[in-house]
Amino acid sequence: TLINESKDEAMQHNFVLILKGTADKVAGEGIKAGADNHFTPQIPEVLINTAVVKPGSSDAVTFPAPSPGEYEFICTYPGHYMKMRGKFIVEPVTS
Repeated sequence: TLINESKDEAMQHNFVLILKGTADKVAGEGIKAGADNHFTPQIPEVLINTAVVKPGSSDAVTFPAPSPGEYEFICTYPGHYMKMRGKFIVEPVTS
């Protein structure tokens, strides 16, 4: 669940789970995808995404975990991805 608690109307955000090392490509393609597509391109590097969320709003997405490994998440709203990013680690299931 992505909850946008910003008070500034210009601070819109999304959550985009991507393949590691593809942030520059995904963010660039996101700008081309535009607002109607939540600044999220439909390319193989994008695994899952939320809608763009305005301040005071939220969006939730449920998805099966990708294969074990390290992924990244970014906000593809224009100008945000350089600072709004992190690691998403999927660990193997152990018995």
